[in-house]
Amino acid sequence: MNKEIVKIAKLLGTFLLIVLFFSGCYSTLEPYSPTPLYISEIEVDGEYDFGRSEVEAHIVDAHTGRLLGCAGGRTGLRYVDSAYVFYEVHAEFIRPEGGVLYFEDVQQRDIEIWIIEDDEAECPGPFVPGEDDIIGISRAIPGRDLDRMINLRFDDVVHLQIGS
Repeated sequence: MNKEIVKIAKLLGTFLLIVLFFSGCYSTLEPYSPTPLYISEIEVDGEYDFGRSEVEAHIVDAHTGRLLGCAGGRTGLRYVDSAYVFYEVHAEFIRPEGGVLYFEDVQQRDIEIWIIEDDEAECPGPFVPGEDDIIGISRAIPGRDLDRMINLRFDDVVHLQIGS
């Protein structure tokens, strides 16, 4: 009798597991997806060559000077065109070769953030000395700090909220 009860319990347990599996009542892990870097707030002072939506943010490797990505008029900074104005934006960074720049692309690097008034090649083009105006260059920041939104202030950049 006990053997029959154990057998029935095993069959019932297997049946319940099959029912739960096919009914969708089971837990799954979400697939990993990379986290885009973006600017959510910006305010600059001391720059008067605006009017054509030319403010850009460039993320540069602090050790090599290589451009890793930028945000500009095409990616959410289009209406940032006046000094002394606080802007709420959603400006994602893109790579120079195209495509989104992710937190995972910078987490193992020290980076600098360059805020420029762009007169030459629009983002994702590089900064052009003598043509583009530097509004501010941040100190070196560990890329791992961009795993959340951080607030920065440097040079004529009164406020910058950036992260992922």
